Amino acid sequence: MSELRQRYEGLLQRPEIRSLLNTIRYAEGTPGEAGYRTMFGGGQFDTSKGWQHPDRVISSGRYKSTAAGAYQFLTPTWQSTSQALGLPGFDPKSQDLAALYLIDKKRGALEPFLKGEKFGTVINKLAPEWASLPTSGGGSYYGQPSKKLGDLYQYYEQQKQKQAGVPAMASQQTQPAQTQTGLPNINIIVTGKGRVKSTGFSPLDFLQQFRAKTALPSPQELAQQMVTTEPVDYFKM
Repeated sequence: MSELRQRYEGLLQRPEIRSLLNTIRYAEGTPGEAGYRTMFGGGQFDTSKGWQHPDRVISSGRYKSTAAGAYQFLTPTWQSTSQALGLPGFDPKSQDLAALYLIDKKRGALEPFLKGEKFGTVINKLAPEWASLPTSGGGSYYGQPSKKLGDLYQYYEQQKQKQAGVPAMASQQTQPAQTQTGLPNINIIVTGKGRVKSTGFSPLDFLQQFRAKTALPSPQELAQQMVTTEPVDYFKM
């Protein structure tokens, strides 16, 4: 086994590498185990007699292609890549290793990715290899339908959490009720020593009077600060 293949096999154990590969598969429409057997157009090839690239031209819509597997390898691409790594067949592990080869040797994106390069920059480097990935201009390198960069980044982050075994946050599973103005509800609990006497006004009245004395932001201002975030720039450090 070559040193390069050994290195790739080690990299497959890293959560960020697995998450990147899964993101490419998500973009290509081949997530899940069935993706490793998927041909262009969505059909499945037979693996009962072993895993080999089907090498079949499939017509789908306006396009014809020999693409197959989780990363939709064209026949010539698979032949040259599998030969370079000495891969035994078209099995799932071999497909993962071949994808790393394309990321690394053909598109030069592996080292920048491992060194923490911005997600958008890495995807831009890979767009000429996978038509479903967007370029920095926002569309497919080949003018075909492509995923949005923001959707890919969100999927990648979810995959990283999954690979690391981090459960989804409860706040992500159950969204709080929203007011008619589109701002989140804020629950206020007022505590103190001794018996609490009735004030004769609502908690909101209390907060507004307290704010007037302490220069606190209004409930609306506070809520707006809670939901306002800076836009994500996927290409600048």
